[in-house]
Formats: sequence, structure tokens, C-alpha cells
Amino acid sequence: MELPLLEAFWFTKAALADKEKLDPLFPNVEQAVGIIRKPATPDHAHYSLYVPECYEHQQSWPLIVALHGGYGSGEDYLWAWLRPARSKGYIVLAPKSLDVTWSVLNPPLDSASIKACIEEVSAEYNIDRERIYLTGLSDGGTFSYLAAFTLPDLFAAVAPIAGELSQVADPMLRKKAANDVPFYVIHGAHDHIFNIVSIRSTCGLLEHLNYDLKFDELEGWGHAYPYTINEERVLPWFESLDTNN
Repeated sequence: MELPLLEAFWFTKAALADKEKLDPLFPNVEQAVGIIRKPATPDHAHYSLYVPECYEHQQSWPLIVALHGGYGSGEDYLWAWLRPARSKGYIVLAPKSLDVTWSVLNPPLDSASIKACIEEVSAEYNIDRERIYLTGLSDGGTFSYLAAFTLPDLFAAVAPIAGELSQVADPMLRKKAANDVPFYVIHGAHDHIFNIVSIRSTCGLLEHLNYDLKFDELEGWGHAYPYTINEERVLPWFESLDTNN
């Protein structure tokens, strides 16, 4: 029996034609590439990082910051982004929350950790500061709102998936924090954790406050999502905002 080539699982179909370029036999040895795990420091929690095997320091690279769900980890959630990032040439930073989940009641706490992770990665790799994108799933989606409002000048766009806008954000919204940052909200119509009625209300509020908003309500979906959400919806949206494309 002939087994399928594993490369088909690590690249999108469109990227397979460029496999030799994306996955060179002799990758750059000046900076570490592939999947990297970094320890915690006094400034930030530990995090996982994916750097494309074709990385070259001479060019700047877009960065996706991906926030895991409650009681999850960055090293697990990184895999949800590996195939699209590898196929399209994105660095992915997947930080761990400081506690078992993100500091929703104290947004500056985990926001400072996330920012410190980004700065550490930027010190080693050539990151395009105009193309730092933020996304997250469940509690990570909830905190992606708060991190964007807390660090409004850091992110080019934000895509909360299956998350809920916390009431803690109310004073930030009154100040119209991150008002020029595009948001793409993705939510299942049958989500039993964060009810879709609340999410519709959130989107209505953001539109009322003149936020740049796209909202996809997924019929038939609850609180669980296939990894293809990132490949088929989130990354194409990030790329649609990139004036370099």
C-alpha cells in the first residue's frame, strides 16, 4: 500500500509547488528556524515560536500572535497555525498565559507579557512592525480584544475566534481604544460557552462606535473549530489588509 506523502499535510495545495523554496535542504543557520520553545523570564511567560525554514534576515517578516484557549498552552495552539504559516511565510508567536488562562480582569498583566515576547522575538528576527497580527481562540479570543485595546499601537489587525468581549473593556471602548484597528470576529451560531446573542450585541456595539469590523457567524458550529479556520478565513483576511500584496 502506498502511503500519502507527509508534505501534503504540512503545506497547502497551492504552496506545494514552492516546497523546495519554502523548505530548503540547507536552511539559514544564523538564526534558529522551525519550532522553537523559549523559557519564561521575569518579563514574560514562556512561549512557542515558529520561524519558516526559508527565513532570511535581509527581509522583514510578518508576525502572527496566537493566543491559546483557557487551560491551554502556546505549544499546543501553535500547531493550529503551522500549515498556513509555513505555506505563506509567517512567523508565529504562541505565548502562554501567566496563569491557567489570560488575565481578563487585569488586562495589563498578560498584555505586558505578550508585548515582552514580541520585543524579544523582534530583537532576534527581522519582524515587519507594520504586520503584527493578533488572534486567539476562546479565552484567547476574549483576551485578544483586551490586548488590542491595551496595546492599540502594536497590532495591525485582530481576529477573535469564539471569544467574548469582556465588560472590563467598557472604559477602553469609551476612549475608543484601537479604533483604527480592523477586527474580524468569528463565532459559532451554537456556541454553548459564549452565546451568539451576546456576540451579535458586541458586534453591533463595535459598529456603532465606528470600529472597522467584519463578522462571520458560522452556522452549525458550536465552541469547537477545525484548524482550517485559520487557513481559510483568518490568514486570507490578514493578507487582504496588507498593502504590500
